[in-house]
Amino acid sequence: SESLISYILTFDNLPAAVLSACAERPSLLGSRAASLLANLAKQGRSEQVVRAVQKLVAGEIDQSQAVKLAAVDTKAKAVTPTPVSLKVKRGKSVFCEMRRAKNVMRLQFKSEEDAERIQARIQLLLEAEAAELQASEK
Repeated sequence: SESLISYILTFDNLPAAVLSACAERPSLLGSRAASLLANLAKQGRSEQVVRAVQKLVAGEIDQSQAVKLAAVDTKAKAVTPTPVSLKVKRGKSVFCEMRRAKNVMRLQFKSEEDAERIQARIQLLLEAEAAELQASEK
């Protein structure tokens, strides 16, 4: 049948190292595991497939673990920046706690009145900074 032929042809997607390992030990991979590994190799995970099959040959893992190992995304996860904290004190008490991570800054005041007053001053500062940057771009 056409689906059987297509299923068999998926083995062409296995990396050469995996095919040679299967030639030496035909019982190494079942058809389902081989098909799944072939699809992973076709998706650009050939290195992971070869490493997984090497562990399978060494007897460290079984077929299902080999498929799972090859499917694991090895790209590094995005590193979350560590926030930088700073406390501005008024005498012995904290006036404002400032936290920044990348391009986000957060200010936390003890009172709403302080927050409103400082917000107005920060707005003036930011508007002046924006105008200065715009003038330097011309």
